[in-house]
Amino acid sequence: MQFSWKFKISNELELSKKFSHFFQLKAKNFSQDNSKGFNADGTSTSDIYLIKADWSSITDEWLNITVQATFAEEGAFYMQISRMQDNAILVDINEPVIDMWRGVSSEDFVRPKWEIYRSLADGDSLRSEEEQVRFADFVVEKGTAAD
Repeated sequence: MQFSWKFKISNELELSKKFSHFFQLKAKNFSQDNSKGFNADGTSTSDIYLIKADWSSITDEWLNITVQATFAEEGAFYMQISRMQDNAILVDINEPVIDMWRGVSSEDFVRPKWEIYRSLADGDSLRSEEEQVRFADFVVEKGTAAD
């Protein structure tokens, strides 16, 4: 699958110390606990950080995001974030072999989600004012860039 969109985040948006994200590929497993990923032997996987970015480099600017994901045990994940103003590449992830599948049933699937996600475990550190992220120009396509 290919996903592309534009977004802009204010530098005033408060981040959670546990986690904050604006896009995720969410597995829906009908046959397992939906809140965790699992290895082939049934043990839980752990989080993998592909990149940590400097928050100030991505705020108050319109950004272009392109993601290509192959959902398989030996799948692939590519993500590029560039600043629209000067086309500078701020994030460039290329994982040609990575576990991108949690399913065991034909009913299992992965779906994209865009929203402000922050841990409420440290909710006291978050502003009480409503936060906003601007999104634009969503494109979701099946296939690869070469198709």
